[in-house]
Amino acid sequence: MRVFIAGGTRVLGRASIPALLEAGHRVRSSARGNEKSDLVRTLGVEPVDVNLYDPETVRRAIAGSDAVLRLTTKFGPLTKLQDPRTLSETMRLRTVGARVLVDAALAEGVPVYVHESVCFVYADGGTAWLSEDAPTDDGGVPVLRATIQGEQEAARFSAAGGCGIVLRFGGFYGADAPSTLETVHLARRRMMPQIGSASNYFASIS
Repeated sequence: MRVFIAGGTRVLGRASIPALLEAGHRVRSSARGNEKSDLVRTLGVEPVDVNLYDPETVRRAIAGSDAVLRLTTKFGPLTKLQDPRTLSETMRLRTVGARVLVDAALAEGVPVYVHESVCFVYADGGTAWLSEDAPTDDGGVPVLRATIQGEQEAARFSAAGGCGIVLRFGGFYGADAPSTLETVHLARRRMMPQIGSASNYFASIS
């Protein structure tokens, strides 16, 4: 398949590109500026300098694709997560950015749209296992509200005749994940919170 990735320079994109190439797909990725373009080339795919909020340039970028993958996130430092501005760009990417991509994919007749989401939108299920059909709840949290709104773009894509797929990931950690490196840095400075009563859960994925 001919695959376009929005967000190929981020942690999830960098992990996905080798797997896509190994599976035999032809991949192009968004990359703004020379530094990110060079990074994408080192991964073995074609960089595309595109403003993901500009409908016309997005449409040109994805033209001829068999699948569009939205893997765009942009979180700020862990120490500033209480500041709404830290999450504002990720919220915009999950809503406005998703809408622009879906509009472009529908206009270009792209058959598949894959939407990155997160499992934190599930409502509390008590002791029951949570499946993909479990209810969601934003809990009054803006970033989770934006996450659910973004998922609706994938549903809109499916309703229009395409195959819209939502992947709800956990929290990523790894040697190249900025959040992991920052966590280690904070732990060395003894600035990490203490472990509590184990009454809550955090879904993590390497």
